[in-house]
Amino acid sequence: MTMQHLGMELRHIANRAFIDFVTPAQRAWFRRCIVKVTAGEELGIITADLQTGAVAPQPFFVTARPAKGEGKWWLMLAANLPEALRAAVRKPDKPPLASGHEFMLLVESAAQQAGERLDLMRVNAAILTDEMAASPETRANLQAAFDQVVLNDAYDGIASRTGAGEYLLLRDREVPSGTLLARLGEAAESHAIPRSQLGLETSALQLSSLGSNLNPAGIRRAAATLRNIDRPVQEWEGVVMEQPFWLRPAVLAFGLVAILAIGWLIV
Repeated sequence: MTMQHLGMELRHIANRAFIDFVTPAQRAWFRRCIVKVTAGEELGIITADLQTGAVAPQPFFVTARPAKGEGKWWLMLAANLPEALRAAVRKPDKPPLASGHEFMLLVESAAQQAGERLDLMRVNAAILTDEMAASPETRANLQAAFDQVVLNDAYDGIASRTGAGEYLLLRDREVPSGTLLARLGEAAESHAIPRSQLGLETSALQLSSLGSNLNPAGIRRAAATLRNIDRPVQEWEGVVMEQPFWLRPAVLAFGLVAILAIGWLIV
């Protein structure tokens, strides 16, 4: 069965993440599906293209169900599906920016696989909070353009908008952060807004610095630090994020936050 579905024997699959078998173009969508199941949403049957060894990606039908153990899941795969069930199958699409809760779960799952090479990053464009900088229509169009740039640049599409013009995202450390800023500048220029007027600022920390037992509370505290290291209490989607007294000094002492004044599976 594992040879048929995944192109390798069962003994070679131990400790592999199932998301590794999903084609890169569909991973952001597949991660979001698993997060929705985690939150208790029933997805029914979904379809995904799996990379099965040296064979070209093949479409499979997938049903996810929670197992008895916490954080454990059953994934049921099928290469074929009765015609009567195909109409209800959910097909891959491009997910939007994640909600705050979704973002925390996505970061937690990604950290289990690639935390050593990922950064938690904040990007803010001050122009989107300045009513005098541009018309409401221009700022709305610019924010929509920035949403897409951030989504495309984030690792597996793991990104969230925490406020007007403010984003949190996961980024692969090997990809220069200047790439994201350049794309935001290009999006602004397409709306006849010079890059110099965007008021861009970024900050980042290594995800691995949050420890091996990463949890939503730790991620939320780190996000609060990135959003504003001088404010002890902040709010995101109605949830107050209080920064513990030890976090900011520790982060600063170990150089985990880099602020650039130039202007974000489980199975």
